[in-house]
Amino acid sequence: MPIPQDTREITLTQGKVAIVDAADYARIMQWKWCASQSENAFYAVRWVSRGNGKGTNIQMHREVLGFGPDDPGIDHHDGDGLHNWRTNLRPATTSQNACNRGRQSNNTSGYIGVWRNKSRNKWCAEIWIKRKKKHVGHFDLAETAARARDAAAIEYYGEFAVLNFPRDTNVTP
Repeated sequence: MPIPQDTREITLTQGKVAIVDAADYARIMQWKWCASQSENAFYAVRWVSRGNGKGTNIQMHREVLGFGPDDPGIDHHDGDGLHNWRTNLRPATTSQNACNRGRQSNNTSGYIGVWRNKSRNKWCAEIWIKRKKKHVGHFDLAETAARARDAAAIEYYGEFAVLNFPRDTNVTP
């Protein structure tokens, strides 16, 4: 997703930069923000003291949308936790947010949800649904397996699906 034109950058710690809509910039800048890493992603956060040396982090994307701690989760459409313009943010359940994960760092096939089954000499496609692994199939080509995985992701994850190929080029193998 390209960065919209009417946005502003906010300098964070660790050499990171968050991006917000220009309309939100003044309100967001009333606080000091820093970069915080969670798994493989960075987010912009601010510290709020609750007294007695205790406190909590408030995430910038929740501040942008005005979400409190009891409101639903938020998903970054493009998967970048520092891209906090409104059209990149959408309410999401934990399950929906997990659907929007990209390729893992230990991936060897180059495709999301595809791995080599050496005993069968085939490429295996799979997808996670409600914390359970669903086998999509075995294929001769990694690309065919990736397209089958994409079709399953579209079916199960809908708009939250992260795909190996652009949505308009995906065809079921």
